[in-house]
Amino acid sequence: MSNDSKLRTAMNAILAVSARRLHALTEMAKNLAGPDGEEWHRTLKAQLKAGVSGAAMQPAPTHKEDLTRFFFEVFGLEVDLDDANLDASDGEIAMFNPNILTASELVKQGCKHFKLSDPYFYKSLDEVRDTSVRPNGEYVFVYKDSPARDLPGVSYNQAKKQNLCILNLVEYILATFFSKWKTGKFLDISGWTRLDALWFDDGVVGADWLGGRLYFGWRDRGRSNTNGGPRSVVIRPLGS
Repeated sequence: MSNDSKLRTAMNAILAVSARRLHALTEMAKNLAGPDGEEWHRTLKAQLKAGVSGAAMQPAPTHKEDLTRFFFEVFGLEVDLDDANLDASDGEIAMFNPNILTASELVKQGCKHFKLSDPYFYKSLDEVRDTSVRPNGEYVFVYKDSPARDLPGVSYNQAKKQNLCILNLVEYILATFFSKWKTGKFLDISGWTRLDALWFDDGVVGADWLGGRLYFGWRDRGRSNTNGGPRSVVIRPLGS
């Protein structure tokens, strides 16, 4: 067996077993590439036979478990999702808004967790006016799980005239950080999202991932183009 084969075997074995065995397996993996690799390989297979079989049968984390981990790891929040309806159709994601941290605090914590460069802000996010209608306190919002906006070319003014429910600033921040946590990519790696939020001078907040950092810029509230658009959202109060 070549050293490359030994290392591949070790890596596959380590990924297949539980975390509590990881330290011991890491030490064994080092020996697989050494002069006694064949003997270590036989020992490894014997010791992992039962463990690998059991690990393979473990179910994937539920969406509720994912959200619980996401809020704790990224924002340091312990959330109670027992009353949250997290059901979603294919192509949708149900997200929880605990309404604890402000938009500025969420961005600061998220960028710190992912070790990101400082975001671009047209002005302070504390000066943004939320123009959406939402429940007081905690709630669930459901949005499309797609890098593309589902309302391309719709301006802020058009969305308001048609009474469309679209992502606001805090919801977008939660959604884009969850996308990064789950998939490794932010929502808007191409194009940008018009949010249900206005700057102090009535320009609409446009958000995306631009130039290697999060970008919260100024957009004309009456302008429409296919490179940007709102994202529709369904709001669910807890217990619904």
